[in-house]
This record gives sequence, structure tokens and C-alpha cells, in this order.
Amino acid sequence: MKELFLFIASLLSFVFSIPGTNALRYFLGFVLLISASFMVFRKREIFFGLLSNFAFKRILQLLAAITIYILIHNILISHEIMWSMQAFKGHWIVPLLFFGVGILLGTLSQLSNYYDHRNLVTAIFIGMFLHVLYIDLVAINKLTQEDYLITYYGGITTSPVMANYLTNALFTISIGELISRLKGCSKVLQISNTVLYIVIASLLFSVVIEGVRHGVIELLVVSIISASLFLYKNNSFSKNIKLVLSALIIVMMTLPLIYSMNYDKRWAKLLETIPIAFETETHLFWQDHKKPIPKFDDGSDVSGSNYLRLAWAKKGVEYIIKNPIGIGFGRNAFGHAIQMYEGVDSARGYHAHSSLIDLTIGAGLAFLFLWMLFIIYIVVYFFKSYRENPNFYAITGLLFTSAFFLRSIVDSNMRDHVFQQFFFFLGVLLALQVFMQLKKSESA
Repeated sequence: MKELFLFIASLLSFVFSIPGTNALRYFLGFVLLISASFMVFRKREIFFGLLSNFAFKRILQLLAAITIYILIHNILISHEIMWSMQAFKGHWIVPLLFFGVGILLGTLSQLSNYYDHRNLVTAIFIGMFLHVLYIDLVAINKLTQEDYLITYYGGITTSPVMANYLTNALFTISIGELISRLKGCSKVLQISNTVLYIVIASLLFSVVIEGVRHGVIELLVVSIISASLFLYKNNSFSKNIKLVLSALIIVMMTLPLIYSMNYDKRWAKLLETIPIAFETETHLFWQDHKKPIPKFDDGSDVSGSNYLRLAWAKKGVEYIIKNPIGIGFGRNAFGHAIQMYEGVDSARGYHAHSSLIDLTIGAGLAFLFLWMLFIIYIVVYFFKSYRENPNFYAITGLLFTSAFFLRSIVDSNMRDHVFQQFFFFLGVLLALQVFMQLKKSESA
């Protein structure tokens, strides 16, 4: 039975990012939810112990408050109730169910007749890492056979952005494992140090192949946070060794950014695009792609990616100021706002390439406040846990949550399978960190 649980968890982690697998993903999630619920119910005193933790209860309370708020907002304020309720079900309730699955799987690892928590995390990691391995192998094959390095490639996910979400999540896990080992903690990922270094190198290579600009920026921020965590109250190494290792972590994760800035032409005219993108009343390409794309003074077209993200961000903030209460919860609330305020029906399905902007336009500043409170509470909880015991779950939980939030500012990651996978793994990390604290308090 324990092997079956681990296999399904690993398979679920693998299929999360594959397009067209919704039915399989939901089936696997349903199987884990029902079976794990039954197993945990039989040993419910362990789960009650989890619920006794103050931080865990507060996190559940915050999620409950956000859920109730969205539901009331949809009923009383949304300009289109059916659209908002459908989004509420698919893009909020379903991710919360996967959060529950993650918590239940973490709880099962505490039962002696099931799997070990380290095997659970390793199984999930392997399921995710197979995507990166495929991308790297394809790139190496192209390089050896055709003598060129492919870029902006997403592998099985078919989207470099989706693949990059996965790669950067794996980075937080790998770096969390590396720092915890350097801090003297026992390993969680069931791989040797040599294999861990190879995994990190393969992840760096994958980031280069994916060629996603926001991904390399996120990686740099994660590296700075990681180095800071490594330096914090570290008495295991001399000052010089700590500085060298921290610099090595930052330099290593900066390489994809350097490569991107040298080979991605969109960087060159990013600053020059800003004033053009902010002329949203003059240039209308941002609201209707049938309109002419703006041009630079030399007559060349602006980069669509640069222009649209900047223009959408500006208009998104304007829509929030215009209606701080929100127009209705939904992943494409920005498109609905364009339809409402500009009268462009074709923009209905647009999103602002920023989950925070989209969902604040939809559910208002109150939602933004509650969501920020939820994220901050989790980050602070993991950081406090790290100060007490610099273990894998505290470090990875902090990095994983921080990276996801940072990415939500500039990308639409709070939707679809990406949001589901975030909540799923967050549930695992949170449950296992709480259980580690409970064990420590019992043995004290």
C-alpha cells in the first residue's frame, strides 16, 4: 500500500504540468484524497495533534476567511455571478482540495506502517524532475546533432513558462536540501551529494533552455534569500568559507540571467518601451490586438511582450483604483474590466500577466490584503521554524512560498494546475514542518 501511495503522488506530480491531463490529474487527486482521508481517520489522533498547533490552525483560519470572503463577494458584488462562481470552484476550491491532499499525505508519513516522510518528498521531487530531465536531454541532443542550443523550449509541458514554473520550484527544493545539509541536518531527498549537485546543474541548464526572463530574475532573488539563510547564525563554517559558498550560490544562479541578457533581444529596448507602453490612450494595441502595434522612433515595432506587460500593469492599477471593491473573482478579471470600461468585447478573455493585478481587479483590495496576510504568515512561520531548527522543511517552505509569491507579481501563476501544484506541495511542507515541531516538543 505504501508503494502505491508514493507512486500515485509521484505520478500526480508528473502529470500536473502536462496539458490535456485534467481528468487524470483529478482522478489521481481524488484517489489520494479519499484513500488518505480514510487512513488518517483511522488514526485521527495524529491529525488532531496537527490541528493542535497554533500556526497550523491560524493558516487554516486565514484560508477559511479568504474562501468565505470570495463567496460573499461573488454573490453580492460580482458583475457576473456565474462566471465568478465557476472561477471560485475551479481556481480556488480545487487548489484547496489539493492542499488537503498534501496535508493528508504528510500526515500518513507519520504512521509507522506507511512510508517515511523523506520517501514522500523524494517521490514528488522525482515526478517533477522528469520534466526537466526531458528538456535537458532534448537540448543536448540538438546541440550534439545540429550544433545549436535551443531556447524558449518547454518540453512535455509545451510551454516554456509552464516548464519554468516547475524548474524554479525544483530549485527551491534542491537549494533547501543543499543548505540543510550544509547546516548539518540529515538529508531528506534520498540522493547523494554528488547527484544533488548534478540535479542543480541540470536545473540551471533547463532555465537557460526555457529562456523565460521572469524566471531568471526569480532565480536570482531566490539565490540571495538562500545565501542569507545560509549565513544566518551559521557557526559550522569560518567567515571566509561562508562568504565564498554564499557568493558561489548567487553567482551560480546568476548565470542564466547573464545568458538571457546577452541572447534575448527583448532586454535591449525594455527601458525605451516604458514611455510608449504608458501612453495607453494613444496606443490601443493593449486592449485590441487588431489595432496597430506601437513603433519606436526608428520605425521598428516594439516587442509585444515588453509593451503588453507594461501597458497591462498600468491599466490594471488604474482599474483597481477606479473600483477598489472589485468586479468579481476570476482569473481573467482584467479582460472583463477592459470589456466594462473600454467597450472591447474581444478582450474578455485577457489576463494582466500578473495574478495579483488580475485577482485584485476581481475580488478587490480586501482580497489582496487577506492573501498578503496569508503569504506573510506562512513565510514568517517557516522563518521562525528555521531559526529554531534549520531543517529542510523550514528552508524549502520559506523559499517555495516566497518564490511563488514573487512570481505572482509578474505572471499569472495563481490559476489552473500551477496553483493546484503550489497548494499541494505547500500542504506537504507545512504538515511535515508542524510534525517535526511536535516531535521536538514531545522529546524536550
